[in-house]
Amino acid sequence: MKLIIACIILLSSVTLFCQESFKSGYIVKNNGDTISCQIRNDVEEKLTKEVVFKSANGSVETYTPQNIISFGFYGGNIFRVVKYVDPSDDYSKKEHFAKLLFDGINDLYSFIRKDIFFFVGAVRTDTTLLLFNDITSASGRTIDQGNYQNQLFLSDVNVRR
Repeated sequence: MKLIIACIILLSSVTLFCQESFKSGYIVKNNGDTISCQIRNDVEEKLTKEVVFKSANGSVETYTPQNIISFGFYGGNIFRVVKYVDPSDDYSKKEHFAKLLFDGINDLYSFIRKDIFFFVGAVRTDTTLLLFNDITSASGRTIDQGNYQNQLFLSDVNVRR
């Protein structure tokens, strides 16, 4: 009897762990149509490549940057398609989703590739700039020279609350 109960508990925890997590959001198609849906809440690195969308009728579809121009989670992050030339990869042209950090005269986006943060600055015209820090080995040796230096300086600042 104890063995049966232990198996039921073990199997129910495995099935609960395997369920996919969807959050309310929207996608914007290439023609500008916006569709409300449920979006699979993947890790950010996976979201740069594709987004899994579940419609109101329960059908599941996968969209890539070629299919839609943006998507977002209600009350959360917004992702848009960014296009740029990557100087760290023989100046090849890249296109994928990136998280919107700042929307203004110049837009700022971020994405993660192989546990490394990259930033893309985009002007409302066709100009983009890929920003990336030095990539170093665990021993501190520089593997690839970045085009900006990521440093955080802390100073004594009094904030009134």
